[in-house]
Formats: sequence, structure tokens, C-alpha cells
Amino acid sequence: MIVCGLLCLISPRLITQIYTTDPELIRMTEPLVRLCALLCLFDGTQQAMVNVLRGAMDVFVPTVCQGVSFLVFMLPLIHVLAFKSGLGVTGMVYGQIAACAAAAVFLIVRFVYLCRRYAKVGF
Repeated sequence: MIVCGLLCLISPRLITQIYTTDPELIRMTEPLVRLCALLCLFDGTQQAMVNVLRGAMDVFVPTVCQGVSFLVFMLPLIHVLAFKSGLGVTGMVYGQIAACAAAAVFLIVRFVYLCRRYAKVGF
């Protein structure tokens, strides 16, 4: 995901031109593609962590962590950033980045907790 994020950061115009030839749309979406660099990093981290936890036979808590991150945290944040503060689509992307980062943190904390518990009592 680091490579994907770097690609979004370094060449947003190239990525945007894959999907459209409209110069106005390209101009409008370039900053959003740059923001997607962060989204790639945090989303990739939370997806990797949820799969690591599934491998450790932990399914319920990671599902709750992601549910809280996306339903309880992201949706209100997007409402505030996109509509109340007037950031529009950029606010939506910021909300997604924050939710993915929160999910990644929750899942990493859960992983550390399980590792410490397994170190004490075993599997």
C-alpha cells in the first residue's frame, strides 16, 4: 500500500487521466487523489490487521472495531466535515482517512493485547 500511496502522491494527474479526459474534472480530482495516498496507507494497515486477527481466530472484536470506526466515527465526521464545514468531497475523504486510521489503531491495540495474553497463557 505504500507503493500505491506513493503513486497517488507523486502522479495524481496520471491516475486521474486513466478515468477521464475532461480537463476540469482532472483539475478538481488531483487533490483528492493526493489525499488518497493517506487513505491507502491507513486502509491497507487496517485490512492487514483485521486479517492477522482473523488468523488468530479473533473475529467478533475486529468486526466491532471496524463497525465503530466506520458507522459511529466516520459517518458523523463526514457529515460535519463535508456539509457543516463546507469542505465537500474533500471533507468526505478526510472522514474516510480518519475512520481508517481509527480502525487501524483499534486493531493494532487489539493485536498487541492478544499477543500479550497469548504470551502469558498460550493459545
